[in-house]
Amino acid sequence: MLMARGGTWKAEPAEPGKESEPGLVLYRFEAPLFFANADYFAARVRAVVQSAPHPVQWIVLDLSSVDDIDYTGGLTLATTIKDLQKQGITVALAGQKNVTPDLARLGILDHVSREHMFDSPQDAVAAYRNKDGGALPSHL
Repeated sequence: MLMARGGTWKAEPAEPGKESEPGLVLYRFEAPLFFANADYFAARVRAVVQSAPHPVQWIVLDLSSVDDIDYTGGLTLATTIKDLQKQGITVALAGQKNVTPDLARLGILDHVSREHMFDSPQDAVAAYRNKDGGALPSHL
């Protein structure tokens, strides 16, 4: 999870009860997403969303450290995205460049709006902050 600290971003473990900003959870998965860890991924995402101090409006899945998604991982990711969206949570992807072919092949890109796909987590946070027409913070 990325957390703002003194105007800079620091990576911290995504633990239940934390959020990146009120209403925003930025979750980085740092491994290939495949059959052996897909259930762990889904459980961790559910845990951080359910225990966030404020109702989650957006979750950004930072995939910059994911270099492969197999069929089972893709099914789990798609199901997780759909479940979050059913809860009224906007799902955004960041840093997905390395796995865009996997995401396309598995049909996951059909479930996330192009306007919610970002090159970096910082771009996603800026979009979240500006979602209601507010001014972007000067440090971004």
